[in-house]
Amino acid sequence: MFYWRKMPTFEVLGFHFGISKTEAKETFDYWLEILRDVFPASVLEQVGKHDSD
Repeated sequence: MFYWRKMPTFEVLGFHFGISKTEAKETFDYWLEILRDVFPASVLEQVGKHDSD
């Protein structure tokens, strides 16, 4: 959720949480799959649209 709200690079995201950029990307991808299973696609699309406004 932090990623969608702030849209940092994975390097910045990793630095913020004290992990490597590779681990940040892998963690993001892991949670993205979980969120896709939990939330309908329309909710994820709304989050993306909100950030681009």
